[in-house]
Amino acid sequence: MTERSGALWPFVPYTVVAVVHVIACFGQYPFEWWTKLLLMPLLALGVVATLVFAPATRVRPVPAGAMGLLLGALLFSWLGDGARWLLPALTSRLSSELPLMLMCFGVAHALYLLLMWRGRGIARRRLPAWSLIYVLAYLVLVALLLPHTKSFSIAVMGYGLLLAATAAMATRCGAIVGWGGALFLLSDAILAFRMFMPGSNVVTSGLVMLSYALGQGLIAYGIVAALRRRAELADSGDSAEVPAAPGSAGRADPAPAPAARVSESAGGSRPAPVSMDRDLESSGPADPSPAEPATPRAESAAASAPRESSTHPPRPRAPEAPRRSSPPS
Repeated sequence: MTERSGALWPFVPYTVVAVVHVIACFGQYPFEWWTKLLLMPLLALGVVATLVFAPATRVRPVPAGAMGLLLGALLFSWLGDGARWLLPALTSRLSSELPLMLMCFGVAHALYLLLMWRGRGIARRRLPAWSLIYVLAYLVLVALLLPHTKSFSIAVMGYGLLLAATAAMATRCGAIVGWGGALFLLSDAILAFRMFMPGSNVVTSGLVMLSYALGQGLIAYGIVAALRRRAELADSGDSAEVPAAPGSAGRADPAPAPAARVSESAGGSRPAPVSMDRDLESSGPADPSPAEPATPRAESAAASAPRESSTHPPRPRAPEAPRRSSPPS
């Protein structure tokens, strides 16, 4: 089994259930609702299995910060998928599941944005010029939907801004995550037209879930691949290829220095290895490095050195007078 195939195996359950769910959406089968609720938990399971448990792909130390943001985005996506079943009390109080869906998916997009912007090693480049196409897509969607959104106009505008920003930010993170962001935007655009504009049909439901399942899967897999690549670069100590830190305009993330080895024959000591895992960029100053302890050779040299008085130098001793021999008797 190659390393790439080993990284794909944890995502097989998600892929199988996604295919079954999309077929159920196109065919209007009754198992559509529970397969939908299985999607995000299975995708989160694939993320955790790849980064934590799979022997061929696990990352040490575990990137807890980046993985936490990714799992948080999947959690709120799951809540948005099943708002009517998972949050029935809030849904009945609001008389519609749409506000809950917009809120949950809005939080998910905010977490994706933070991860793609600040997660070290996830972004590969700056925003390309062609990513401005998502600004145009946002303006067109808002112009087409606002005449039909009524009381949801402000919520739809705010959510659309987060959606377009996620798709644009995904263009920094390579082709896999970039395609995932584009498909996520396409999914929500189709869903918006289906909810607010007349003339929707069964086909749109299948298209929504097809593009949604592909988009979420590509984003999650692409971020996992970036975290594994970051760990491999840190293990190899190759500072020349460490990706630039997301969120810094052209500023390269300082590569961690490898642990220096001091020869024991020279009386040196081996310093502790530097931690190479920083999930998110920190703006605070680095902690000062502790002073190295004195070596045994230095201590023995200090002990053998002559001690001098700190008050006055010693007086020179006066020469003794010559002794006269007594006369012979």
